[in-house]
Amino acid sequence: MKAIFIIISVLSLTFSVGCSDRIKDVSIVSDSTVFVFEWLTLLDNKKYDDAWNLTSEEFRETTTKQQWIATLEQYRLYTPMPDTRHIASSFQSSTLHDLQKRGQYVSFDITTKSVDGDTWREAVIVVKKGKNWEVIGYTMVI
Repeated sequence: MKAIFIIISVLSLTFSVGCSDRIKDVSIVSDSTVFVFEWLTLLDNKKYDDAWNLTSEEFRETTTKQQWIATLEQYRLYTPMPDTRHIASSFQSSTLHDLQKRGQYVSFDITTKSVDGDTWREAVIVVKKGKNWEVIGYTMVI
């Protein structure tokens, strides 16, 4: 398997979670977990416009929609359709490294596997904005 590192969002804060705690509030994790898996399903189904609309302002400030979609289409060349996803770890935090805004953040480290047995890692960080979750960072390693 080729070791290819693709960064979808160029946030320097991606997965540099500051002041992290193991998950303390299960309701936050359940809610954010459902959101993350639905968002990843949008990517799987190439519904990139819909996925873009669920990203945070901070995410959209790091890249243009066109650049992001082009990068996603590139990474799809190396990854078959996912069959299963497993959360390897998740953390809840009120801050992120290099980001001054306090908030409700949850980061996920996900192992994804295809029917063919190929595996890769996905990292997703979400932030609660009002009653909704938004993606603030996404990284994958093939």
